[in-house]
Amino acid sequence: MTSASLTRRALGLAVGALSASNAASAGTQAKPMRSTALTAGEAVARIQAQCAKEGVAWQADGVDTFKIGDPRTPVRGIVTSFMGTLNVLKRAASLGATFVVTHEPVFWSARDLTDDLIDDPLYQIKTRFARQHDLVVWRFHDHWHRISPEPMSLALMRQLGWERYVDPSSRGYTRHFNIPPQTLASLAQDISRRLPTRSLRVVGDPAMVVTKVGNSSHSVADVIRMFEVSDVLISPEVREFETVEYIRDAAALGFRKAAILIAHERGEEGGMQVCADWMRPLFPNLPITFISAAEPFLTPPFASSAR
Repeated sequence: MTSASLTRRALGLAVGALSASNAASAGTQAKPMRSTALTAGEAVARIQAQCAKEGVAWQADGVDTFKIGDPRTPVRGIVTSFMGTLNVLKRAASLGATFVVTHEPVFWSARDLTDDLIDDPLYQIKTRFARQHDLVVWRFHDHWHRISPEPMSLALMRQLGWERYVDPSSRGYTRHFNIPPQTLASLAQDISRRLPTRSLRVVGDPAMVVTKVGNSSHSVADVIRMFEVSDVLISPEVREFETVEYIRDAAALGFRKAAILIAHERGEEGGMQVCADWMRPLFPNLPITFISAAEPFLTPPFASSAR
């Protein structure tokens, strides 16, 4: 859809099409939901209390707030996902769920700022769809990362099958690994197979033999610290003009450093599947479903099956 076609008429047609699609989907796929008097606001309070039990004090100035919907909405089912995309909201509605817990933003910026989006058709479509299906969307980012052991890194470690490779000096911190010697190319191929991903990229010499791997965050400062004990970094959310160029200059100077770039979703969505498991004891009478947001990238040949 071009910018010129994003008119109010297109908005109405898009919302209508989404509603019809989900009505049909709900009729064939949805399972009966158990009734509950619990509201979305009460559900969040229960999550906050559990965080406190695990030593994570709640901080009101972060991004973990309601993004769409009324906290007084009854919870008929819970969905967790890496990101609250429109497709995730559609699937949540088809299940009859009303409470969506997303790790990353709903409205395309780190803090979900919406002041400049009020007249944007995409924003209007998304919020209108959520209202039509009684969806409440709440973000669980800052405090989820503070749970110990850190769930996102833990999930990625398990997906890669690297439990036995955790560096003993890291004292259980699941972001440093001592792997059997292998080339950077071989490691990249193995990671691509295990995740799997369509968009893996490598920075550095593919023939370089590596043994120490770090799972890095997005800041170049963290990358520099991790390179003190790592040959290669797995990087699911780097800023290319920082980290990639730092590594390229390091390679040009003869340092044996490299990075394997993966889609952000592939690096962290497993942690939101862990989140669904973590919440089940808190809501024993509610269906809780993890929904994959899937990575957005396509690479030729485009006829390949989606992952």
